[in-house]
Amino acid sequence: MAVTGARFGSSSIDPGHPLVTTVADAAAGVTGSRPRLVGAPYGCDMALWTRVGGAATLVYGPGDVVHAHAADEQVSLAETATVSNVLVEAIRRILA
Repeated sequence: MAVTGARFGSSSIDPGHPLVTTVADAAAGVTGSRPRLVGAPYGCDMALWTRVGGAATLVYGPGDVVHAHAADEQVSLAETATVSNVLVEAIRRILA
């Protein structure tokens, strides 16, 4: 295997995949609303997990991508706590 740099190709997951619906349902249960399902115009390591590992993956988290990898990169503690609660609920549902 040759790694030539941090190049992330595209990746996708079916909106009906159980991982997507479970996280969306957990978010609705915790926050009162379902997250928007959207594509993103940037790469991330999701593609590696999907292509190399064959794992179903999605990107869900706090903050605004506008602040990512910038001098003023920031995420509020309240958003971080909310996302943590959503992920705990999603894990609880997956393991139930």
